[in-house]
Amino acid sequence: MEKIAVFLDQDNNISSFLDGAVVKIFQKDKEGWKVNKLIAVDMTKVKGIRAIRHGIQDLINQFDDCKIVVVKKRFGIAYSVFYAQDFSVWELPGKKAEEILDDVLNREKEHDCLEKEEEEKKNSYVEEVKHGEYYLDLIKVQLEDPEVSSKKALLPFIENTAFEALKLRCCHVPPWLRSHSENKNLSFEVAKITNQDYEVIIKR
Repeated sequence: MEKIAVFLDQDNNISSFLDGAVVKIFQKDKEGWKVNKLIAVDMTKVKGIRAIRHGIQDLINQFDDCKIVVVKKRFGIAYSVFYAQDFSVWELPGKKAEEILDDVLNREKEHDCLEKEEEEKKNSYVEEVKHGEYYLDLIKVQLEDPEVSSKKALLPFIENTAFEALKLRCCHVPPWLRSHSENKNLSFEVAKITNQDYEVIIKR
């Protein structure tokens, strides 16, 4: 189900976390957007970090499976509570809820697509040579995109792939890679080809 929670003030305008009078959880079906749930909010007199965290958590516990939130401004303790629990929080001041629901949903879908593309890009750095054996030319990757660090190219693969062996070509051996491999009980071999060309083989 497509659901969006919107913090609203007494005039039905989008509000901040702590100034809201109500949270409306909208749900989209074949006929359009409908209010699925109304949650009364009264955080204006709540003081102190612990009390605010507790109050926001009480709200979150009523959100069921809704993970998209719209507020006037996303900041402070309340935002950190939502962020820590993997909510997608959108900042859209000066609007009526009904005016922004489709826009938020479209942005959310675009964001999900970009994240998926980025994840696929990370996974594409390493190529499978044969079953269980992989190769990464880090020199080539970083020439094509200097912003790609060794960690960005390697860590998701090492953490999420059941590989038998990984052969890495690099201009220097990343210090973190050696210690990380030792911590994971992986064998780590280094061969110097030239002054700026090394071959690293990591095995399980």
